[in-house]
Parts: sequence; structure tokens; C-alpha cells
Amino acid sequence: MTRIVRAFRRAALPLISYYAITLALPVANGAARADAFLDHALVVLVVPPVAVLLTCAAGWSTRVVANLTFLGNSSRKATRLRASTPHSHQQQRPASLTTRSPASQRS
Repeated sequence: MTRIVRAFRRAALPLISYYAITLALPVANGAARADAFLDHALVVLVVPPVAVLLTCAAGWSTRVVANLTFLGNSSRKATRLRASTPHSHQQQRPASLTTRSPASQRS
């Protein structure tokens, strides 16, 4: 299931509620006969789905930039780590593993 479909499913209940209040109630009260209602209905029907799509696009672009930044940093970091890591025959244990803790020195 794509992210867009999931976004519309998450927005379904709020959108239905919004449409009921902004469209169904005026229609029930007889406002549908007015010319301004058609303009209002068009905006109400178009803007929320476009907002959901724009939010999905913004999230997608944020993920793309974050992944590109992460990949760029991780490859530079990996190069630095390889250059600074001693060869396997030169590796030493960290000082925290070679020294005894105060509790073990007492016994």
C-alpha cells in the first residue's frame, strides 16, 4: 500500500466530517440554490485532497534529502573509519577492558 493511500485512509474520517459540515448542512438548509455555494463546494472538494498530496510530497522530499545526506555522511565516515582503524594485528583492547574495576581489586 502506498504512502498516499495510507494518508488518504488516515484523513478519511476528518475529511468526511469536514464535508458533512461544510457541504451537507448547507445543502440541507437550502443554500445549494445560491450561486456562491457552487464556488464554495468546489473549493471545499478540491483543497483538502490537494493538501494531503502536498503533505505526502513534502514528506517524500524530506526523506529523500535525509537519505542523501545520510548516504553522503556515512560514506565519508566509513572512509575516515577505515583510514583510522589499525590493522587487525595491531589492535589493542580498550583500556576499560584491560584494567580491573575497584571491586575486583579488593578481592
